[in-house]
Amino acid sequence: MVTSDTESGDDREPRPTEMDAALLRRIRAALTPYDPDSYTLEHAWQDPPAWWFVEVSPSRADAAAFSAAFDSWDLVSISIGKNTWFEVYGVKDEDDLAYIEQLASAVFGGDLEEVPGNPKDVGAGFARITLADGSVVSAGAAHLPVPWKWHEHIHYVPYAETR
Repeated sequence: MVTSDTESGDDREPRPTEMDAALLRRIRAALTPYDPDSYTLEHAWQDPPAWWFVEVSPSRADAAAFSAAFDSWDLVSISIGKNTWFEVYGVKDEDDLAYIEQLASAVFGGDLEEVPGNPKDVGAGFARITLADGSVVSAGAAHLPVPWKWHEHIHYVPYAETR
């Protein structure tokens, strides 16, 4: 389901900005290899915090969820998996969204390992995301610098086999 300009009661939600729409396009592009039955995509206004969110929920329970929204004019707030939250700064135009698309592609492809942290502490998790070029992105909450294998972690699976 995709919504972009809905009404709730007498209050009318603002239309998505060009960058909100561009973020949605980039996330849709990252989903292209997957059957539409393998996920639910929603573009929805949430108030608070008064942002347009692109939210992707996988059909498979062992695949990772993905949510992204512009927090300000150049900052994208991202939540992945069970409890990992991080921000990407310096997103000033649609070309800068290529990095967000790479992150989303990795998450949808199952190239994500997460230590979810305390579930009562929202955003306490941290993760390793392996991009298509083989580089690894560490994201999420600060944590002790101990070897990854010492942490109990979740290795997510792809949304589906690619078409």
